[in-house]
Amino acid sequence: MDIKQKVSIHNRFDIEVIDSRTGEVKQKAYAENIVLNRLWTALLADNGNRYFGYIFYGSGTGTPSASDSTLFNHVASVAVKDSEVNGMSGYEYTCDLKNGIASARGMIQLDENTAVGVTITEVGIGYGSSADNLCTHAMLQDMNGNQISIQKTDTDIVNIYATVYAHWTQIGNLYLDASFYYSSTNKSALFKGWVLGTTKTQYSNIPFPKGAYFTKEGSYKYKGYNNVDHNYLDYKTATITFDAPNKKAVFAVPRYTVSEANAGGIGAVWVNTEGYRSIRLSASDFYAGDNIVGEAVGTGDGSTKNFALKFDFPENAKIYVNGTQVMSGVTIRKIPANTLNLKQAYVRRILSSSTASKDIIDDSAEPNNTGYLNRDKYVMEAGAIIHNMISDIGFASMYPGNNSSGYRTALYGSNDLESWTEIYNGSDNVTEANPRALDATSGHYKYYKALGLDNQAQPIYFTWNTDDFKAVVFASAPANGDVITADYHTPYIAKDADHVLDISYTVQFGEHTE
Repeated sequence: MDIKQKVSIHNRFDIEVIDSRTGEVKQKAYAENIVLNRLWTALLADNGNRYFGYIFYGSGTGTPSASDSTLFNHVASVAVKDSEVNGMSGYEYTCDLKNGIASARGMIQLDENTAVGVTITEVGIGYGSSADNLCTHAMLQDMNGNQISIQKTDTDIVNIYATVYAHWTQIGNLYLDASFYYSSTNKSALFKGWVLGTTKTQYSNIPFPKGAYFTKEGSYKYKGYNNVDHNYLDYKTATITFDAPNKKAVFAVPRYTVSEANAGGIGAVWVNTEGYRSIRLSASDFYAGDNIVGEAVGTGDGSTKNFALKFDFPENAKIYVNGTQVMSGVTIRKIPANTLNLKQAYVRRILSSSTASKDIIDDSAEPNNTGYLNRDKYVMEAGAIIHNMISDIGFASMYPGNNSSGYRTALYGSNDLESWTEIYNGSDNVTEANPRALDATSGHYKYYKALGLDNQAQPIYFTWNTDDFKAVVFASAPANGDVITADYHTPYIAKDADHVLDISYTVQFGEHTE
């Protein structure tokens, strides 16, 4: 499969002329660019170039065209203030993940002694100082869209700000730091730095995008908050193909064979740089899922009630015994998942800083950091209420991450979200080595509330009564010899030992138009 991501680019200029004697702004100008063909070559063909390293200004006239190679009358090109050879620094970055917009802003300043007597009419950005390194081209305008010029004098300071915007379609979550700046601990910014033209596509100390790779998140596989140690599925190094004429880049990995990436389905695909996440794409965002028809679930023996489907989280499941659909007496157990990891169904967040904060305050809070689910353990964050969707399995025991002074968390259970029973007061000697055992009542509540008693309240850890998460549970065991089959839908990539998987990620670029 090929995951297609559209990214469109445009460039705006804001210019101000300041009277050096008074400090007053005496003139303002604006410009909206034409993206030149040279930009796509710099972005997608020239190893080592970045298209937004310099700001150009000139004094010519005309109508910009994508085929332009220089300004109409090139005067000078100046490196973005405080930028450095490899890019990223010297720019102001913004990121609006919700609306899929990122930007990078750089500026140059012409002091009183620079370009005196020049009539500035046109601007652009480019990857180098040569006149033919131009990548965008625009004519100066006033706020009403009328073409204007700036008559540079020896008392003028001219600030030219250039901003590059990238707009992308929402097919996944971008794990990209809003600072965008490269550091030893933040390499996730590299992808957008490349797209916005402030970072070179390749250089020795940060080999991007060479060395980028995919990794997949499977049903019970996640590495994340508080270093909860789940495992990534297989990853492979991508081959990146740049196609400047068609304005695209294709990240492709070698085929996953029948023996690879088989762990209950692939829930997400990552595009990484040097081991750091740049883009995470939930399978549900780009893949319609798979319809499983006639899967052989098992054969009855007269005593077994629990059977497992090949894939977790079945949707619209139908169970058949000897070819006849079972309409009652069978439960399809579906552990709820979200786009990041497996998590008990989120209900509401509560304040977690004091015993007085027991009221539910937000019914619509974003369900982040409320808990993590593993095969043998569930981690519930302080200040959260969870809905125990598999209360029939129940919890065997619980213990806090830390119950010393300053770190305490209390635990309550409820079946109606109104009447709460204290399970753990936050102070007893309950530890991982000495957990609190839960019984048929305390371990099977429909809802749990973890109330932080201190400012550094710790998570509550639960262990399950069983690790038997079979999806099909019969009330009465099928008879000996009964053939059990199933039809269902998976909300992810149903990769198994019967299939290979070819996957790629294509970034299709274009010029942004309103």
